[in-house]
Amino acid sequence: MSGFWRACWWGYFVLQGVASVSALLIEPASLRSVALATFFGVGLFGLWGYLRNVRIGARRFWVAYFWLLIVGAGTSTASTLWHALHSDAVFLLSLLLLAVVCAVPSWVAIWRYASPGNPVWAVQPVA
Repeated sequence: MSGFWRACWWGYFVLQGVASVSALLIEPASLRSVALATFFGVGLFGLWGYLRNVRIGARRFWVAYFWLLIVGAGTSTASTLWHALHSDAVFLLSLLLLAVVCAVPSWVAIWRYASPGNPVWAVQPVA
């Protein structure tokens, strides 16, 4: 990864961290907000592992986490599209587009991190 793209990824990491913390501080505390913050906080660990090229936990965990992200995105998208049919469609679709643009880099990073081709998951020889 070139220096420019590495800087972009680290900038994205910082932006996601600030967004996660600010969501906890701005939104009233509820079980839902804490659960979502925890879930996306785990994703920050995966993004950090991807950027630092270090193993964090088991690869199977990150594969499962990636698929949970995709399922969550699918259900959120379906819900938003359903509400768009009965409300201000332009606003909701714009919000959906913004959410996807902000989330896709995280999906890509977690997918690359969890992929079997990533050398971080290679079996280390015993010395």
